[in-house]
Amino acid sequence: MTLGRRRSKKRRLTLLKIKRHSSYDSETTTFFVQQYQYNVDMAPDRSDLQAMTQKDKETFKEYAQRWRDAAAQVSPRIEEKEMTKLFLKTLNQFYYERMVGSAPKNFAEMVGMGVQLEEGVREGRLVKDETSPSGTKGFGNNFPRKK
Repeated sequence: MTLGRRRSKKRRLTLLKIKRHSSYDSETTTFFVQQYQYNVDMAPDRSDLQAMTQKDKETFKEYAQRWRDAAAQVSPRIEEKEMTKLFLKTLNQFYYERMVGSAPKNFAEMVGMGVQLEEGVREGRLVKDETSPSGTKGFGNNFPRKK
């Protein structure tokens, strides 16, 4: 028997096994879907992703992983470009201002940039100003007055 015939025979046997099992599994399948439907019903959507924020003691990489895990559950699936834009909009002002101009090409590149920024803060090369509770900059009266 040639290699091609053996593979073909193996495929047919596998298909027969699947058909045999699926014929009596329709009741089990229905029960399974009913039992675990809540997983589909409780899956996050795009608005849930937009509402996520980085926790106080959470590193950038941990936040990105938590956000990406939630994004993986969204249906329909989010394309890479949209995912990058959504994630960028959830970042605090420090990260957003530094990343928005460089336009990372994908999610992994954005995470790498965030980790580098975080390292820069840790090393004292960057200052992460968190004095404003709303995350917005104050305008006006920051310049010395003329006498």
